[in-house]
Amino acid sequence: LLLALRPASQHHRRRSFVEMAATQSEQEVQAYLDTHKIQTIVEDAINACVKANAEDPCAHMSETLASKASPEKITKCVARQIFDSRGNPTVE
Repeated sequence: LLLALRPASQHHRRRSFVEMAATQSEQEVQAYLDTHKIQTIVEDAINACVKANAEDPCAHMSETLASKASPEKITKCVARQIFDSRGNPTVE
């Protein structure tokens, strides 16, 4: 009887650890959602879609979300000075 209780007790400890890890993960996910205001942004996209009575809801929501995205940034620019066919310096 003692052998049967001991593994069950150990199993209970493992389950509690897994539950705690899951809770921490849920908190991290919620913090991420709150930081980036994802729920509000998605709700706005859905509301705009319904308000527009969009024929293609996915395309409409996609356009709405794309309009809220930060603009693309230039990360690298490479240039060199060359001489054109007339001998004038130009940038390529």
